[in-house]
Amino acid sequence: MEHLKSILTKSGLVTEECFATIFYDYDILNTSCLKGIISKCLGYGIIAGSLMVKLPQIIKISGNKSGKGINMLSICLEIFCITATMAYSFRNEFPFSAWGESLFLGLQTAIVAALVIFYGEGPSSPNKGNGYSAIGFLAVYALFLAILLGPLAPLEALWVMQAANVPLILLAKSIQAKSNFQAKSYKPKLISKNNGNLIDTNELTAAKQAERNWALESLS
Repeated sequence: MEHLKSILTKSGLVTEECFATIFYDYDILNTSCLKGIISKCLGYGIIAGSLMVKLPQIIKISGNKSGKGINMLSICLEIFCITATMAYSFRNEFPFSAWGESLFLGLQTAIVAALVIFYGEGPSSPNKGNGYSAIGFLAVYALFLAILLGPLAPLEALWVMQAANVPLILLAKSIQAKSNFQAKSYKPKLISKNNGNLIDTNELTAAKQAERNWALESLS
């Protein structure tokens, strides 16, 4: 019984008083204890669900080897908001069930950002990725996280950061929505070359224009 008590109390699922009430006094329908346990279970359920939030996006980027359509500014703003919430809760010693979701969301979002930097817009695009930049981004984020979780960052600054979450999240969503709209409005016109491969006539026109400009510069 003492071993079970140690596990449940250290996990924050029940308090010592509620453990005694439920397991020693057999008052399993105690209202205040039930509310606390249900609240903790919901918190841990949300944390478990947060492990899957960004996973489909990570798999899609890795499978396509391209981060095309994902706006880095939007991702960075999202990381900032998530990390600020996590750091503020951690520094105020809130229970893990209150900030664990932010921890896993922040890590997954950082991975998404690193993959976007690593792959760029794909191997066939002129905007190719950079592995060193991706590693550098993760290193900078780790340093930023360490500063916020440590004593160097004042609690007042963390409060301001997490208080700015709502407008920053709205801004991030707006930026990504604009990127999505621009991506959908671009309609490539495909034609077939002699070898059967499809090429975008928009890119072909741009290439011809660049070649024409180079020829004019050579004559001048």
